[in-house]
Order: sequence, then structure tokens, then C-alpha cells
Amino acid sequence: MDLIHWLHAKYICGFNVKWLQTMTEQCETKWSPTDDQIDKIIIPAMQRTAQQYAKYACELQCPHEFIALMLRDIADTFDENANTGEKGCDCC
Repeated sequence: MDLIHWLHAKYICGFNVKWLQTMTEQCETKWSPTDDQIDKIIIPAMQRTAQQYAKYACELQCPHEFIALMLRDIADTFDENANTGEKGCDCC
């Protein structure tokens, strides 16, 4: 299965609800998304992100693992900022 179809199956057709549940459980005391936020902001944002990175993979003609590395680096930056107290908002 190529990256575009994999991302489509994982995020566009079957949004990774387990990930969202885990995130919500970890941050529940501080913040929890509303159903409206999930439907109108979170799911569409993840879909657009998956589509954009699938396009990058095609343009770069790189292995799927490189795209995963790019996304992990972005996630790590958010984790590092959370651990050092740097926040972009007051919600968490």
C-alpha cells in the first residue's frame, strides 16, 4: 500500500480515535476537546495534514519512514515545549 492510500485509510477514512482517546485521557484534567471541536477542527486538521504530507512524499519521492520522521520531529517539538513550560495557549 502506498503512503497516500495508507494515510487515507488511517486518518481520512478511519480517524485514529484511539490516539484521540489517549490524548484526552492524558490531558483530561487540563483540557478536553468538545465534540464540536473534534468534528470541525481536529479531524479536518488531521486530514489536511495527512494529505499535505502524502503530497510531500510524492514530490520528494522519499520512503514513508522519512515522512514519519518529519512528523515525529514536529511532535517532539510540541512535547519538548510542553515539558519546558513553553505554551502557545492557556488551555493546557
